Amino acid sequence: MLSLVRPLQWCIFFLCTCFGVQTASAESTPGSLLTNPLFAIDAKGSSPWVPDPLLPERWSSPVDINADLISTQAVYSHTAATAFELSALEPIRVPADGVLLYRGMLDEGESGFVIDHGHGIYSLLSSEMNWNLRTSPEPGSKVEKGQFLANAASIDGRSILTWDVFYSAQQINSKQGAELVRQLRSQKAINTRFLANIGLLNLTVEGSRDEFSIAVDQRELPRQIGYPAMFLFEVGLVSLQVTTGTFFKTVNKDVIDLSSKGVVTQVIGKKGNKGYGALRSTFEPTDLSSTDEVMAILSGTSTRAMASADSPLPVTLPPPVPTSLSVPSETIAAAPTTTPTPTPAVTALPSASAVGNLDAQRLKALADQREQELTQLRQQLAQAEAQRLQDAQRLTEINAAEQKRQADLLQQQILAQQRSQELQRPQRIESAPSTGKRKALVVGNDLYRHVTRLDNARADARAMSQSLQTLGFNVTLALDQTERGLKETLRNFKSSVEGGDEVVVFYAGHGVQIGTTNYLLPVDIAGQSEEQIRDEAIQMQRILDDMQERRTGFLLMIVDACRDNPFKVAGRTLGGRGLAPTSAATGQMIIFSAGTGQQALDKLGVDDTEPNSLFTRLFLREMKTPGVSVDRVLRTVRSEVARLARPIGHEQTPALYDQSLGDFFFKP
Repeated sequence: MLSLVRPLQWCIFFLCTCFGVQTASAESTPGSLLTNPLFAIDAKGSSPWVPDPLLPERWSSPVDINADLISTQAVYSHTAATAFELSALEPIRVPADGVLLYRGMLDEGESGFVIDHGHGIYSLLSSEMNWNLRTSPEPGSKVEKGQFLANAASIDGRSILTWDVFYSAQQINSKQGAELVRQLRSQKAINTRFLANIGLLNLTVEGSRDEFSIAVDQRELPRQIGYPAMFLFEVGLVSLQVTTGTFFKTVNKDVIDLSSKGVVTQVIGKKGNKGYGALRSTFEPTDLSSTDEVMAILSGTSTRAMASADSPLPVTLPPPVPTSLSVPSETIAAAPTTTPTPTPAVTALPSASAVGNLDAQRLKALADQREQELTQLRQQLAQAEAQRLQDAQRLTEINAAEQKRQADLLQQQILAQQRSQELQRPQRIESAPSTGKRKALVVGNDLYRHVTRLDNARADARAMSQSLQTLGFNVTLALDQTERGLKETLRNFKSSVEGGDEVVVFYAGHGVQIGTTNYLLPVDIAGQSEEQIRDEAIQMQRILDDMQERRTGFLLMIVDACRDNPFKVAGRTLGGRGLAPTSAATGQMIIFSAGTGQQALDKLGVDDTEPNSLFTRLFLREMKTPGVSVDRVLRTVRSEVARLARPIGHEQTPALYDQSLGDFFFKP
C-alpha cells in the first residue's frame, strides 16, 4: 500500500498535462479565451503556460521547510512575500540561479541580500538578524539554486526572514542598500510561494490545549504554542494527527491538501467521545494578479491569470467558410468556352459559430469525464496516504512495545544484579530507619516564549526522572510549565507528600534573583518589570516552606538554573545574575549548580555532545554509586564540576546549603 502513493501522484500529473481539456459557452467566437478547470491543481511539473524564468523547477525555498517545523506570521499570508520565523541558526540558501547583486545593510534596522536572476527578476532577502558573512559569496559572483548564502551570527529570541521577488523592466544596479530596496518595492511583486511550491496551513483550536497534541507531516507541534498558528509546508497532501490523552490515547488522523495559491485554515476541536481531531477547514485564495501580469509580460502576450486557479488558454476555432471565390480577369479571358455540366447538390457547410458550439459541447463533456477520473484518483491517493499513516502508526506501536520489553528485561537484570550484591555486602545497622515513602518532583523548562530559550533543561529533567524512578522514587515529571501549570503542579505535589517522606525536588530552567529572593521562571513569563516578575514567577522559598509544613523526613532540592540573566532589555537588567544565597531548614539540603554570581555551563565546548548540562550529568553519575551518602555525593559533584570547568577558563563551584540530620542514601 505504501508503494501506491508516488504512482498515484504521477497519474494526477499525467492527467493534468495530457488531457488539458477546455470548455466554452455556446457564444464562443474564434480566438476567444477558454477556461480549463483542471489547471486549478498544483503540480510540480512545468506548465507550457508559465514563462521559462518562473518555472517552479527553477526555484526553491531559501529555508528548508522539510527539515524543520517553520512557522510564519499571518500578516504576510495576504502578500506576495514569504516570511520564515526562525528560532535557530538556520542556513539561508539561494532560491534560484543568478548573480549576487548586493549584501549588507538594506534599510534602518534591516540587512540582507539582493540577487539578480536575469529577465528583470530580482530576489530580496531581508531580516533584522546579524549575518555571518565569512563564508558568504562576494557581490558580483554567480550563485546557484540551493547554494549556501549565509546564516545568522546571533539570534535574540525569534527572528523573521522575509523573501520578496520583483520584476522590473529597467535594470536595477544601485550600490546603496536603502535605494535598492526603494526601487525594488516600487516594482511588480511575484508571489514567492507560487514560485517555490510553498503552502500555508493555519491551525486554530477550539477547547483546552492541554488535553491533546498535534503532529503535522509527522512533526509534533509544541504543546505550549499559541493558536491560531500558521506554518509553511511543501504543497500537496500533508498528514494531520491529533492525539488525545496521556495514558489512554485516542488518535484521529486526517489528510490536508495544501496549495501555493492560498491559505488552508484547519480547525481542531472536540469530536464527541472520539477525542480531539479535525473539525472543518476553509480555503482563502491569494491575490495573484501582480504575478499574472508579470507572466503575461515575460510570455509576450496580454493574456492574464496564468498563475491563477483557472488558467486561460488561447484556442483557435476553424475559420469561416468563404461564400465566393475571386478569380483574376486574365484567367477568365483565357479559359476555353465549354458546355455547362449539371452540378450535383452539395450540403451547405456549417457556419463558424455552429462549429464553435459543437466543439464547446464536446470539450465540456470530455472535461467533465476527466474531472471525474481526477476526483477518483484523488480519493485513491487520500486512501493510500491514510493507509500508509496507519501502517506507520502500527509499526511505531510495535517498536514501542519491543523497546518496553527490552527495558523491562534490562530492569530485571539490574534488579537481579543488585540483589546479588546486597547478599554479599555486610549488613549496615541503621539507628533510625525511615518509615516514609520516596517521592520526587522534577521540572524542566526549555520553550520560553518571551525570553531566551534553553537547550538542555528538558533533557536534564527526563534523565533525572528516569534515574530517580530506578532508585525507587515515585516521580512527578513536569515539562515546559506555564505560571498556571507550575502552580497547580506544586499544589498537587504538596498534597501528595506525607509526614516522614523522603523528598527530592529538581528544577532545570531559568531562575533569577531580585534582592535576596530567588525566583523560578515559568515559560510564559514576560518580565517587563521586577514587580511583574514577583507576581508571575515562583518563589523558591515557597517550595521549601511547603515541604517543611508537610513535615518531610528529608528534603533535597536541586536547582540547575544559574544561567545568564534572561531579562537584559533596553540597556538595563532586571534582577541579578545567578541565584542569591539561601538557607535550609532543619532536615533540608539545597544545592545550586553554580555559586553566587556564577554561570552554570551547559557544554564544555563545541565538541561536547553530551545531552545534559555539566552539573546534571555529573550528578546523575554519582547518585547511582551504592553505599555513598547524599552529602558525599554532593561534595563529589561539587569538586568534579569545578575541576572540569577550570581548564576552559570558567569558574563554576556549586553552592551547598545543608541542615539535614542523619544519613540519606540514593542507593543504599
